[in-house]
Amino acid sequence: MKNIRENAIDVLEQSIISGIIVASPNKVANYQRVWARDGVICGLAGLAIGHEKLSEAFEKSLAILAENQGPDGQIPSNVSVSSNGEVESVSYGSLVGRVDATTWFIIGAFHFLAQSPKSQYRKLLMTSIEKGMKVLSAWQYNAAGLIYTPQGGNWADDFITEGYTFYDQVLYFWCQKLCNKFFQSTYDINESKRKIMINFWPDEATLNQAVHSRAQKSLLSEGQTRFFQASFRPSGYLDLFDSFAHSLAFLLQIPNDEQRKEIFLYQSSISKDLSTSLLPAFWPVIDDKSPLWTELTLGTSLEFRNRPYEYHNGGIWPMINSWWGIGLLCLDEKERFKSFKQDLNTLLNQAQKPFAEFFHGQTKKSQGVSPCTWSAAGILLLDHFERHRSGLII
Repeated sequence: MKNIRENAIDVLEQSIISGIIVASPNKVANYQRVWARDGVICGLAGLAIGHEKLSEAFEKSLAILAENQGPDGQIPSNVSVSSNGEVESVSYGSLVGRVDATTWFIIGAFHFLAQSPKSQYRKLLMTSIEKGMKVLSAWQYNAAGLIYTPQGGNWADDFITEGYTFYDQVLYFWCQKLCNKFFQSTYDINESKRKIMINFWPDEATLNQAVHSRAQKSLLSEGQTRFFQASFRPSGYLDLFDSFAHSLAFLLQIPNDEQRKEIFLYQSSISKDLSTSLLPAFWPVIDDKSPLWTELTLGTSLEFRNRPYEYHNGGIWPMINSWWGIGLLCLDEKERFKSFKQDLNTLLNQAQKPFAEFFHGQTKKSQGVSPCTWSAAGILLLDHFERHRSGLII
């Protein structure tokens, strides 16, 4: 892991361009911009390992995002910056806006301010956090405590999660916890957790308390759920396993003991299918025999990338698996982590491009943009957390 760690640091150092952290040091597509979620994950890694240059670039990246915050409080998905540091363009999303740009920004800003309380951007960042929390509240729409995400409105921008997404609720929950910790806000964390539990894990016992009890009843008629549902909307639930969301839920101690057991049983079934304990982004894979296939093929503004076992559709992302590993450590799942870490090391050491955006779920060949900055950052975060059980405020 030592060489992998050193190479990951090299990738991140190369990705400091014009004083900001970009999504890849290579000039490909629009990756040489400061991206809210990518930049924050990279910044968290820099803070965790105490890397001065990365921390400075993180500070500037957060400031640029805050300075270009939308009038209603939404944080840009990404900002293009010229070689002399001037903002060239600001994007809040292509087909739709990105909800998780705001949540990741808030998480990142709190982490940065915790380490650098005397930053020259302190007032700017604190004001931006407050505005961001207001727009997140507005995105509940019905004031029911769950934010509503349009299709393509988060990191899985070419996928079919839509409506009340498990992933976005978990990030919002994290933001609320941080606001209570640093702002002395009065978010009811127990109630927020309860809403996640009863709305994304259908159960006969809490059926009447759910936002969409009719859809839950329909889902339960097909059998008891084995994991938190990826999302639901007025037309029903999307019965898929979201690995990123479950990883963050483990980090934040959301599942109870029984749910944890069920999740690991389901994860074991995925491992048998893929011959690895590493997790795909979403599961099961959607193919041309699935009723979801047509919707998946149409849900992109660029070329189609979600072929079976690729990209969001069953691709294995180093960044996501790093969070999964951190989640296992938080749960003190030593044996599971040992097996997982062995598979992760094998994949990275054998890969021609270890910091690729993702790996094919079946062949395990590297695909997408490489090197991808947040792939390297995830590995660093995991390595640091394994060594010190620190680096993240939860």
